[in-house]
Amino acid sequence: FNESNFHADMEVFFQVLKDGDFGFVHQVLTFSRSREESLTSFSRTVNSYLPGMVYHLLKYGPEYLTREELSGRLALQMKRYYTYLCESVLQRRGPEFWTFHKNKLRDLGLPLSYSRLGGVIVMRLLDLLLNPKRAVEALLRRGARSGSAG
Repeated sequence: FNESNFHADMEVFFQVLKDGDFGFVHQVLTFSRSREESLTSFSRTVNSYLPGMVYHLLKYGPEYLTREELSGRLALQMKRYYTYLCESVLQRRGPEFWTFHKNKLRDLGLPLSYSRLGGVIVMRLLDLLLNPKRAVEALLRRGARSGSAG
């Protein structure tokens, strides 16, 4: 059990999958209940799922995917990751958030690229400027979310 991985259950799945077969179970076997101060709550707050997916792709992708499939999946996942980080810049996330992601990317051997992040931010801002209807809709959705959270 890899305690440094927030998603070690998935890591165990990939390890077991190497030597076994899985079938479909027609019954719910588990459920999650979020609590304040839980790992699940923290994972949702910082979105640890994104670096977790990159970790699993890097570690197990070569075993289960072709080189081309792995390259494509990794490129897509990194695009999603940087899009999320862009949104997080615009949401003005705090230092704990950024420390987490900088450390995770560094640990993956993919240090945070400020130039890539800057490029994504510029593209997002251009998209907002050139598509004012979409920008207004995004602001309304954000306002509705913050209003329902309170």
